[in-house]
Amino acid sequence: MLNATNANAANNLAQCVQVTSSSVTASSLNPQYVVTIKDACDTDLGSVTIQFYSGSNDIRSATPQFRSIFKLSKWGDTLYFDLGNLAKGVYVPRLNVTVGKEPWNPNNIFLSSFTITGGSASAPTTKPTNSPTPQPSPAKTLASPNSEPKGVITAKIFPADKSWAAWIKTFEYVSGPNPLVSNKGTRIKISGGCTPAGKTVQVMKNRSDSGAKYPNGMRYIQPVLVCKAGRFSGTVIITGDTKISITELPTSHGGTEILFRLNQELSRTEID
Repeated sequence: MLNATNANAANNLAQCVQVTSSSVTASSLNPQYVVTIKDACDTDLGSVTIQFYSGSNDIRSATPQFRSIFKLSKWGDTLYFDLGNLAKGVYVPRLNVTVGKEPWNPNNIFLSSFTITGGSASAPTTKPTNSPTPQPSPAKTLASPNSEPKGVITAKIFPADKSWAAWIKTFEYVSGPNPLVSNKGTRIKISGGCTPAGKTVQVMKNRSDSGAKYPNGMRYIQPVLVCKAGRFSGTVIITGDTKISITELPTSHGGTEILFRLNQELSRTEID
């Protein structure tokens, strides 16, 4: 049942997801945008999928980072998004929020701007106003330098905080097209670790086995992987431009995310 003070949000359940604070970690090695969100309606939203857009216009940096929360707390959950691949400039980030009860009705939340200067990020800690009203787009920024070896296509990896959530340690080719194609699935094996609190690991991805992009973000993959002696493993079918993410249960903490690229050649890969 919705709280009376939040009854207006019932017309769009995604608006029940509100930002209570946002800030930037001023680290030159791994700057991050930190956002705390809560269920302001204190109701059953279903699973919540968050897409973080940094505000970059560069094709490599513009790809959203995904997080999933099985049950968003009315007290708040904190999410971390990497900013290390951005060029110098001023950025206006936003969240695209989708809730499981109304996946057809997402909501955009624009966040406080931040500045990248010499590899570090800075912005004041703020409490943004939650509003679906679009804000002006930021000016175009310089493209990030290409860190890949010349002529080599590699996956974009968003590492996990191992003290907080499960992480993927390796992925390797099993069967199917290699290099990756856009319309036929390739099976890979992922292996990794769980925190002491982890019982299972839920895998999500943004494309079907045949490469069709899901219209409402990420979808769950079955079966759920079991954490045993601090480890888990399983297989996933991907295509070019498939993004996968993992969530450790029962804590619902988001872990490693990997964006696989079209024409990427797969081999056994270890993630630091």
